[in-house]
Order: sequence, then C-alpha cells, then structure tokens
Amino acid sequence: MPFTRLFYAARLVVVFGLFEISAPGFLAQTLLADSADVDALGCQMWAPNSFTPDFDGLNDAWRPVVSCELEEYDLQIFDRWGTMVWRTDDPNRWWNGGVENDQLGTGSRFSPDGHYSFIITYRDPESVFRSVLRKTGYIWLSR
Repeated sequence: MPFTRLFYAARLVVVFGLFEISAPGFLAQTLLADSADVDALGCQMWAPNSFTPDFDGLNDAWRPVVSCELEEYDLQIFDRWGTMVWRTDDPNRWWNGGVENDQLGTGSRFSPDGHYSFIITYRDPESVFRSVLRKTGYIWLSR
C-alpha cells in the first residue's frame, strides 16, 4: 500500500551538566563533556494516501500506522468541503469510507469517491516531551 508521508516526532535536545561518555570498542576512551545531545525521537506514524472500500478484501479500510500505543488519540476525517464525515478516539479503529453521523441516523451511508483530509491529534508516550502533536494529510477514496 503506498504511503503519503512518514511523520517523525523527532527533536534534538541539548542537556547541560557534566557527563562522562564511554564508547566501548573505541579503545575504551572516556570523554568529559558539559553538554550532550539527546535524540528525543518518539513514536513514528505513517499514513496511507489511498484505499478502496469496495468489499474485495484488499485495502477496504483506512487508518494511520503507528509504532507505539498512542495516548489521547483523536482522528477526524473531512470531505473536500470541510465537513467532518468520521471521527474516532480509538487508534485501533479503521475508517471504511462510511459516514458516521449521516442524516438518516443509520450510519449506513458511504462517502463518495474523492479526496478527504484528516487531522490526528495525539500524545506521544515515547517522546521525552510528551506534548500533544497534530498531524494532517490527505486520502484518496476510490471504490
């Protein structure tokens, strides 16, 4: 399945203090430093850019793929006019192209082919910062 982009929650943090850094395999050298760069890479996220909910068993649903369990997750899907068509707070729930709150109240109506946008808001449990992050992107729905 093609992916639209790879999101990184990476930041480089400089920590000040007195550090003793040893590198095994490098003649057992020890360094003294007054600062150290810390890689604060957290959870990684990939978002497929298309899916085909035509009930053929291939790519029938869409969700972002993440490398950890997210906290405070909120996924919203919008049509090209900016109307929210689907929303979930469960990172394990897939969008099948349906309209969550259709006017009939049955939840059985399906979105037409076309471009959709998404907004994902979450807290990254693996990041040093533990801040709330927001990712956006586009999806092509084709039946």
